[in-house]
Amino acid sequence: MENGSVMEYLYRHPEANTPRRKLQLLMDICGAMDYLHEHGIVHTDLKPNNMLVDKQGRLFITDFGFAKVCSYMPPERLALWFWNSPVTHNVSTRAGDIYSFGISLYEIWSRQPAFQWSTRSPEEQQAVYSGIIGGTLRPDTTLVSDMPQELQLLMKQCWAANPDSRPKGFGVLFDAISKLLEALPEEPVFLLQTSSSVNTVPAMMETQNPPKWRELTPDEKRLPPEIQEAILSLSNGSPLELDLSAKFVPHETLQAEQLALAAFEAWNVVFQKRIVAMRQNPKPLLAFEVIAQDNERRRVDLENNRAKEEVERRHNLDDATMATRLRPLCDALSANRSLLVLNFAYNRITDPGMRVFADVLRRNGALRSLDLSRNKISGEGGASLGDGLRANMCLSVLDLSSNALGDSGARWIAEALKENSTLSELNLGGCGIGNEGSKVLGEALKLNKGLKALRIERNRIGDAGLVALIDAITMCRMESLSLSNQQSSIGSETIEAIAESLSRTNLKTFKFNVMEIGDDGARAFALALKSNKTIENLHLELNKIGSGGAVHLGEMLRNNETLQKLFLHRNNIRPTGARAIGEALAFNTRLSILDIRENSIGGVLPDSGETDEHTGIHCIADALKANGTLQYLGIFEYDMKPEMTKYVQDVIESANRTCTIFDDESQILDVI
Repeated sequence: MENGSVMEYLYRHPEANTPRRKLQLLMDICGAMDYLHEHGIVHTDLKPNNMLVDKQGRLFITDFGFAKVCSYMPPERLALWFWNSPVTHNVSTRAGDIYSFGISLYEIWSRQPAFQWSTRSPEEQQAVYSGIIGGTLRPDTTLVSDMPQELQLLMKQCWAANPDSRPKGFGVLFDAISKLLEALPEEPVFLLQTSSSVNTVPAMMETQNPPKWRELTPDEKRLPPEIQEAILSLSNGSPLELDLSAKFVPHETLQAEQLALAAFEAWNVVFQKRIVAMRQNPKPLLAFEVIAQDNERRRVDLENNRAKEEVERRHNLDDATMATRLRPLCDALSANRSLLVLNFAYNRITDPGMRVFADVLRRNGALRSLDLSRNKISGEGGASLGDGLRANMCLSVLDLSSNALGDSGARWIAEALKENSTLSELNLGGCGIGNEGSKVLGEALKLNKGLKALRIERNRIGDAGLVALIDAITMCRMESLSLSNQQSSIGSETIEAIAESLSRTNLKTFKFNVMEIGDDGARAFALALKSNKTIENLHLELNKIGSGGAVHLGEMLRNNETLQKLFLHRNNIRPTGARAIGEALAFNTRLSILDIRENSIGGVLPDSGETDEHTGIHCIADALKANGTLQYLGIFEYDMKPEMTKYVQDVIESANRTCTIFDDESQILDVI
């Protein structure tokens, strides 16, 4: 809105910093919150940043949700957050909103933060948490000495550690503040102004001690505009999320990459059309298709990298320059205590830069999610990150994908995992990790009890590394694991060992795409999943699974009572295999998503004596008449006849049920 948040409004309009005007704003808050509570709505994130003022001076409550800013959390909710309780978000009560109002009241009146976080060490922050939870630490009331005594008493009641001791509702607060307002003498009426006219305020009406606004230094002014804006936001505001991806990369680099990607996508479409005619041939052609695509991708990537390196040479983006540019931003990030999510992907940051950035992990006590993917971090940078992670007590999501960590970098991350207990999601995809790195990560996972999701696809882990890793998974609490697309040949014994181990893990999601497991591998997973009680989401895409493997998977679907999502996209399943899966659907009562796109199930085999009514698509569609749980079905084929799509839709309508037919995973990305 025109006047921003209530704090920005008070900073920009000194004429509004009077007891009467502040009481009017407080009444607006109480009136709005009383209305919400009467309609059964609990805000859970009430704070000055979520109170906006329009150009007429009216205050609006916004941003209902689940953000976690410690200063405004009621003690009962802060306690669960502090102890990493899984039910933190469920402790949302009207009394919690009352506490948050009391803290907001203090900040609106004093125009100062209720609690200082930026200069505190992690140990001091923990003491603050304990003080708030125990009721021994509350804001300094000497800064609101001009507040009416009755309002101070009301404010302190809102701060009560025991929810039952707080005022009984915003209606009570509204009435009390209304009486205080009536007792105040009348003040001259002034016209409210937008931020553009703030300089016309008379000097005599300015407050005694206006807050000092952080200005940019001369060095900071030479940084990219987006980085300057981020430093000011971190130093003077309370952002919860910040996207700085690709902000240190010259525009020419991004443009070169976008052009290369567009060229590849255009080539890919032509290539797909070229193989449509070949799909009628019963001989498997998927291996040729994958190899051709992979070779073209590598060629485009090579040209792409040359273009980026040429741009960087022209811009003189050497390691020392990048580290120097990072320092002011990292200082601001380290001091900030409100930011929860930071996206710093695609910035070409190398190891010297990561030595600077690691200070953020050591000193920042609020950040929960950090994306450092697609930078240029190698083993030395992994050492800096490992040091930062060991000292960090709050980060829960870390994305390091598409860096050059290698086995040495993986070793440093593994050492950090032995001590870090807060990280729950880690992405190491495409980091050049081999068997040795996988083994040390496995040893660390045996000791780590906090990590719930690991992505380590697109590496070069072989048999020994995969076996060591899956063995470690059986000893920890991992719930999601992706081992897809390793650049090493995997033996059948390893595939069988991995499949067999799944029953001894807590995994709910398992991804094993582009591993060429074939029919034998599909059989191994099918046997393992017949009695599996945990796997809900299984990805076996681009694996050269034929109809034989599909028959085994169909038998598994008849018996499995846990699996909810099965992805078999772009294998080599023909109508026979599709029929086996379709027949199994009639008996399955759990599966909600089936993706069997681009498998040549839409036609019939030459000289088979079958007609169009025997296609795999027809069989799967007919199974929907008896199956009542499938909600999303992917059956797209390049050579699929229009009447087949119509047949499936007609079956769905005649069965009087809801099932979405999708052509692309993006259509159900949220569900996946």
